[in-house]
Amino acid sequence: MAKLLENSSHTTATRAEELDKKGKVESVTESLERVTLRGGKKKKRAGAKAGPPGKERSIKIGAKSPFEAGEQSKHRFTLVGADPSDPNRLTIRFEPKGKPSQETSVGEAVVDPETGAIVRLRFRPADNPTFVDRMDFQMEYGATTPEGPALSRVTIEGAGGILFVKKRMKMTVTLSDYEFAAPR
Repeated sequence: MAKLLENSSHTTATRAEELDKKGKVESVTESLERVTLRGGKKKKRAGAKAGPPGKERSIKIGAKSPFEAGEQSKHRFTLVGADPSDPNRLTIRFEPKGKPSQETSVGEAVVDPETGAIVRLRFRPADNPTFVDRMDFQMEYGATTPEGPALSRVTIEGAGGILFVKKRMKMTVTLSDYEFAAPR
């Protein structure tokens, strides 16, 4: 799959919401862009952006799946059983092998036992970064590609701050319109 994605393109639609203490939306920023990878190099073509003037900001979240080759050795995996919403799929729970850290996660994945493909992944950092009270990730792999399911939706919800300054946020990233080119 990684080799296939080196020469692909997809559309990314992002909606970021800042929420007040009661969970009501204070501000919304939306963007739409076409991401193209050629030989592993990323090119972006921005589309429409919307949000309050002066509120545009870059959000970089470096969460890694515990199923990535470099992350597996940091986690303990437990087979829970059949997924309640689809008995043909399995639920696997994961947690840090050692001391919880910001580089490890706690959560669960739903996988297709025939292909080994992840269908849905829910997790949170095992130890939150400074000033972060909560950060929850949900990743859905619903896009069909020649190599199997690809990431189609990421939802991130979080809260944090210091003393009396607290912020809550929700971000949804939808990936669609996958196209694949032959390697050059």
